[in-house]
Amino acid sequence: MDVSSFFLLCSLFTLCIYLILSTVKIKKKRLPPGPTGLPVLGSLVTIGNRPHESLSKLAKTYGPLMTVKFGMIKIVVVSSAEMAREIFQKNDQAFSGRPAPEAVVAEKDYNMSMVWSSGQNPHWKKLRKICNSQLFTTQRLDASQELRHMMMQKMIEQVDEARLAPNPFKWDVRFRHHVELFIKHDVFQRHVRNEIGCHDGIKGANR
Repeated sequence: MDVSSFFLLCSLFTLCIYLILSTVKIKKKRLPPGPTGLPVLGSLVTIGNRPHESLSKLAKTYGPLMTVKFGMIKIVVVSSAEMAREIFQKNDQAFSGRPAPEAVVAEKDYNMSMVWSSGQNPHWKKLRKICNSQLFTTQRLDASQELRHMMMQKMIEQVDEARLAPNPFKWDVRFRHHVELFIKHDVFQRHVRNEIGCHDGIKGANR
């Protein structure tokens, strides 16, 4: 047996062991159903460059709760309002913990964030209590209703203008900008009408 044949057999043997262990591990974890995917690549080839359409088609086959492999990482995809309500309202404590990406862990204060902190973290519980009692009250939400409507109208106008532009529309940048403006207003009570770019007054936005 020459060297090339030996390495080929070793590679095939390693691949078989990997597939067997992956199958056993998936069954042990009792994950939701989903496409098997390819070794190493997972379902990246199936998803392609239009993930929203591909995931919608997969949901018709595997249901509103499915497991999809993005390379070596298993992702649980929720594609219905009923299932999202079941997870984020009825079982929010069970799903509140989430692994932080390495890029986030590199920041020393990542564990102070509400996004990446575990739901069992006392700091996270304290921040959540503050948000529920100070930021998301009925009075605060009613006072900022017109501001939120104005921001959405501005974003719709920007999307409509961008469809005629030669460059792609950077949705994440626009969305982040409007979220920052809303936080400025809601937390620091800053008037953000001029920054939004609208000329109409905001009635009751600073109550």
